[in-house]
Amino acid sequence: MKKYLMTNMRLKTSILNDFNSKPYIVCTLLFLFFGQINETHAYEPNTGHAFIFSLAIEQFLSCHQDKKQSIPDINIFTKRLIQGNVAMDKSLGWNIRDRLLLKNASVFSFQTRTRNWHFYNSKQQKHAQVANINQSMTNLWDEALVGFHENKKLNDKLLFVGALAHLLEDATVPAHITPIYHGPTAIKFLNAKQMAKLVNYMKERSDSRFVIHDNLDKYPVEVSKLRAKLRQKTSCGSLAKSENSVSNLLLQNERFTQILLETPIIECSNFVWKSFWTPPKENEYFGRYNIENENILFGEKGNLTDSNGASCSFDKDDVRYREFAQKLHLQAIETDVRLLETLLL
Repeated sequence: MKKYLMTNMRLKTSILNDFNSKPYIVCTLLFLFFGQINETHAYEPNTGHAFIFSLAIEQFLSCHQDKKQSIPDINIFTKRLIQGNVAMDKSLGWNIRDRLLLKNASVFSFQTRTRNWHFYNSKQQKHAQVANINQSMTNLWDEALVGFHENKKLNDKLLFVGALAHLLEDATVPAHITPIYHGPTAIKFLNAKQMAKLVNYMKERSDSRFVIHDNLDKYPVEVSKLRAKLRQKTSCGSLAKSENSVSNLLLQNERFTQILLETPIIECSNFVWKSFWTPPKENEYFGRYNIENENILFGEKGNLTDSNGASCSFDKDDVRYREFAQKLHLQAIETDVRLLETLLL
């Protein structure tokens, strides 16, 4: 409890403490300017995160009809969960009641997000802190979990369940668990020595001059196909795993994504999916996109090449891209279901 109070107070007073801090002011301006650009998120909030989580909620309610019957209004239940999920990128908006009466509402605030990013690599966490910015999602994760336990009303708790689901979903994005920075390139003004290198190498690409995009964020969530796969692949019993603590779910998604990145690319036996994303060096937090030798980024048409001259070709709407993204989406959905089961049953 003492740790919670200290952390919560630190988050709530961050504006006053850092108002005269140049890095904080620059960071705030950056996110005010770029905050609505979809590519700065992991999955796009309304068509990525919301669709993935909606499928998870649907699966959860289908698996647990008794829970469904005990919920007064399914629409409000679902809406509140998704509101909390999307709020991790877009805040709670102008809902005065939530802002004033919700305990730990600061986890959804714009100010908190500017200083706590959504990347995660459990092996590189000691390198995540740069000045007053935590480049990982760990603070947000801890605070969302505290918010779930501190708020007593179900409708309030649901917001924090949505927040945790959002971060779980982020952990199925390769650029978030490798991790590789994407977002406004102006972060280099926050700390030129440490952050300029996160964006300067992408100057070679004209489309990354102001914002570095991650194409996987924009890959459509194929709702009907995913719904069919959920029916085929799993039963309710296989989704429920009582030994899973909430924190283990985050590690599971990280491991799943890392293992998938080591999977060979079909028709390109010399390449694995990690070929698109270069891991960080031992003493660094962020890796980089593999754009050496004019390599394409994930989702683009063209070639990947390696140091031996081998090449792997992709079409613009390559089926291999879609299948790779679908595996990540399915993992996010199934882990979301486990989260709902762990916290709400």
